[in-house]
Amino acid sequence: MDSARSIACKRRDGYSNNENSPQALYELGKVQLAAGQNSNAIHSFNKLLIKAQNNPELHFLLGKAYQAEGNSAEATAAWNQSLKIKPDYLQAEVALTEDLLREKRFDEVNGRALSLQKNHPKSSLGFRFEGDGYRGQKLNDKALSAYEAAYKIRPDSYLAQQQFLLLKHARKLDSAFLLLEKWVEDNPNDLGATLMLAMSHQEILHREKAVGYYENILKKAPKNVLVLNNLAWLYQELGDKRAVETAEKALAVGEDKPEILDTAGWILIQNNQVNKGLIILQQAAVQAPHIAAIRVHLSEALVKAGRQDEAKKELTRLLKEKKRFVERKEAEKLLNSLR
Repeated sequence: MDSARSIACKRRDGYSNNENSPQALYELGKVQLAAGQNSNAIHSFNKLLIKAQNNPELHFLLGKAYQAEGNSAEATAAWNQSLKIKPDYLQAEVALTEDLLREKRFDEVNGRALSLQKNHPKSSLGFRFEGDGYRGQKLNDKALSAYEAAYKIRPDSYLAQQQFLLLKHARKLDSAFLLLEKWVEDNPNDLGATLMLAMSHQEILHREKAVGYYENILKKAPKNVLVLNNLAWLYQELGDKRAVETAEKALAVGEDKPEILDTAGWILIQNNQVNKGLIILQQAAVQAPHIAAIRVHLSEALVKAGRQDEAKKELTRLLKEKKRFVERKEAEKLLNSLR
């Protein structure tokens, strides 16, 4: 950003030496917008529009500057002016539709989406926005149909993931996984979609498949802490000796995150490194006393370390402080075993 500001200053100086050049002012306004100098960009575009009122791009850029300034009313007016000059100006139509989505004006989104479909039949954006509008209204079947239509025109990661989520929500798991797995197979560098696929397989206990996708991500992003953490957990569940090594790698990257501390500490406990695991779990519990699972793991670690009295106190406090949590029965059972 500092570099962009520097360029903006140089362009401003260049403009001051060439005030009658529309091109210089146009370039200055774009650089100011990129540098976050929104009020200056607004001034530049307005000054240029005095001589070029019928230029739809200038109205669009002015709208972007107003939007960045937080003035949505002026932004909308500028984009509408752009469309008044050129009714099928794609960038202005997209900007207005995205604005309506942010404001959750879904009925109007649908109208804009239909306009995009009419004016730009070779673009997937009209059907994509139609899907977004229906999804915002929780009309999932209609949203899925719109996304499918967009995907046929131009497949992309967003559309693949949205279809996957909607199919999964409808419990059409075979169709959901088939679609996203095909996308990832054809687009192996799409790490976001691969991560969604890995986590979804892990969620339904397809551990081996999840491991495969996590390992593929690590080849390209070896310090992804979420992937390292989840992979370590799965290795432990599968009895893979790489669990400790992977957990320690996650810990090295995300040692300030209680969830990472919990995974690493618990895996160390499970692999008979009790003292080391206990220290890490204590740190996690201090950082996140509201996460019951961490405190249950800590209690089990205290038991393994022969510190039953401390485990009883921790469990008693936890059960008193939290009436409902997933691990409550597990905590009650452990506490009863210590009495």
